[in-house]
Amino acid sequence: MAKRNGVNDSSTIISTGTEIVGDLSFRGHLQIDGSVFGNLIADDRSKASVTVGDKGRVIGEISVPTVTVSGRITGDVHSCENLVIKASANIQGNMYCNIIEVASGAVLEGKMGNIYRGLPEECPAMPKKRTRPRDVVGFDFSTASKHQ
Repeated sequence: MAKRNGVNDSSTIISTGTEIVGDLSFRGHLQIDGSVFGNLIADDRSKASVTVGDKGRVIGEISVPTVTVSGRITGDVHSCENLVIKASANIQGNMYCNIIEVASGAVLEGKMGNIYRGLPEECPAMPKKRTRPRDVVGFDFSTASKHQ
């Protein structure tokens, strides 16, 4: 795994036909060509990025520094760096960013806010909302985080 500027230069692909249920916290790049039902979370100061491909869809909140959308998102998008919205994109939720690029033809339903504009230390932190885990028979979520 290569490192660039001290950060792992890795990619994760959620391919067409794959469905993920639950939140994803990640570093590096995340390519979504399948479906994610949960929140996408990356550290504000990271170089993390996510691309929601033409056939990709996310139902949940996205808090990632760089976001590129060609597919469908139902939920709010927080991008403290760049938000790129392609012509085939469909976003139903509020969009908060530093820099935005919107192609003609994109479908957007929600408010837009430029709340991450300015120096990083002066900007608010992106929210890190997590969904409540569902009960799984035989698994105690209260002790799971203690083992990490």
